[in-house]
Amino acid sequence: MEDVSLVFASEVLSMPSSMMGHLFLKVSGRHADGRPREHAVSFFTEPVSWNLPKLFYDSLIGGMQGYFSLTPFQQEAELYIGKEGRNLWIYPLRLNAAELGLLQAHIIELKHVRFTYFFQRYNCATLVKHLLAINRPSVLSDPEWWTSPKDVVRSAVRHDLVDNPTALTAARWTLRIIQEDLTATEVAHVAQQVAAAKAPEANAPATEKGFLQLKAAQALNLYLYETDQRTRTVWAPYARALQQTEKTTYRDWTLESNQRRDPVNAPPDTQWSVGVMQRQGDARVFAEILPASHKLEDDNSLYFAESSLALLNVAISTSLDKRDIKLERATIYGVESLLPRDALTGGWSGRFRMGWDQLRDSQLQERGAWLVEGGLGVTSRMHPDVDLYGLAVAGASTARRGHVYARPELGVIVRQVYGMKTIARLVVSHNELKTGRTFLSSELLQTKRFTGGVTVMLHLRHAQGHGQHQRETGVRLKYQF
Repeated sequence: MEDVSLVFASEVLSMPSSMMGHLFLKVSGRHADGRPREHAVSFFTEPVSWNLPKLFYDSLIGGMQGYFSLTPFQQEAELYIGKEGRNLWIYPLRLNAAELGLLQAHIIELKHVRFTYFFQRYNCATLVKHLLAINRPSVLSDPEWWTSPKDVVRSAVRHDLVDNPTALTAARWTLRIIQEDLTATEVAHVAQQVAAAKAPEANAPATEKGFLQLKAAQALNLYLYETDQRTRTVWAPYARALQQTEKTTYRDWTLESNQRRDPVNAPPDTQWSVGVMQRQGDARVFAEILPASHKLEDDNSLYFAESSLALLNVAISTSLDKRDIKLERATIYGVESLLPRDALTGGWSGRFRMGWDQLRDSQLQERGAWLVEGGLGVTSRMHPDVDLYGLAVAGASTARRGHVYARPELGVIVRQVYGMKTIARLVVSHNELKTGRTFLSSELLQTKRFTGGVTVMLHLRHAQGHGQHQRETGVRLKYQF
């Protein structure tokens, strides 16, 4: 074992076991006969049920069977990048020969240990963190509510354990990055060239636009093959032709990873907020805790889409006059991805959540209920800093012996200078709390991020229907850590 790297596999919000990413070690060296070898050392679990309540109980409380594995790195890379469309960030560890030997010996010691996997307290990141502590015990001193893969990467950076990363990017995301620097006409040209499996002329002059279109053609060809939209007999010879053009025309040209998307730069995974709000003349103090992971109003520039992930999110409020305590919401699992559609790969937006939340009766008064809600739609990036989205949302609630309801939604998200963001929503609700009525609600949220994980948020809400109105205003202070 001559070299070791931390490897972060990006998040898949739709996969419960990978919604916060995955972290493992890449070990490299030479076999006894001198041949190079690369392997992945990983700890993970395999969800065996789509029964979400059972899955969350097993992963958070009961524990699940953990697997400590040694597999060829190329096999893992093909799985994450090719099959699952995830990006890999590889951080070389700064270890001397003695430290490498100690780490290798400990990994071998763990070979026969049976581990129990807990999503929030003994996961892939926990095991890797303890492996790093063999040579840097100080990494265990970093306080964390919930050890996530990004937490461990950040800890390794703080303790000077890693060098600058390299990235292996999935074809779909490579296409999205390149399209940011191409015009619509140039994108259409790439699509036509790939559809005809036509490579650029080998003697064409080398230009930046030409190089970007070549790399886009390579990525699109691979994407079509990986998604079974192109056979190997078409993909392989076209890939070789594109590679030959790159060798002859763009021999010394490269694409560099965008360090802005480095997981180290992501906001922390835990947050709380406090504030005050006025709801129909009732002044209330509001408090919320989100152990993992982030919300739509947070800085999502690391991702390719505006998104949110809420695990065990709890919000309560108390009236300053009535001195009551109200459970505003308790989200067991909530996920939202507003992926902008693009000309080459398409892309759908979606939302799913389960837990306790507020529904409105015929008088627009809020009543708490258990619910499951989901939606599907599309998002359009009208401008690099403006997303317009629409979702067809429906849900089922336990209130009044059970019922279904609909909540189609339109919204716009505007990313602004100085760390500000505006989110505006318009929602049409039908049959909430089994009333059979329809009403309209609108919301405006303005946020301003400051250094140190602090965000100030202002919100306005208004609901109306059948001669009834309800207004709510509030201000909150959020801290991410």
